[in-house]
Amino acid sequence: MTSYFTDVNMATVGDTGETFHGYYHGYEPIEQVDYCFADGKVVPKDSEIMRNTFNGKYISDHYALKFALEF
Repeated sequence: MTSYFTDVNMATVGDTGETFHGYYHGYEPIEQVDYCFADGKVVPKDSEIMRNTFNGKYISDHYALKFALEF
């Protein structure tokens, strides 16, 4: 897949940390499971794995991913 597309996270900040936590603060990550890929028409500018909570709670069992792309 990476021969056709660019991994936006690796092309920008290179954060290979976990993206899944299962609603558990002490979860032991296995690997990154969420990605954003772009083709040659889209230029990756920035990315972030948003690991914050809201009022001490996660909004999903996966961390949100935020990307800045240039079209």
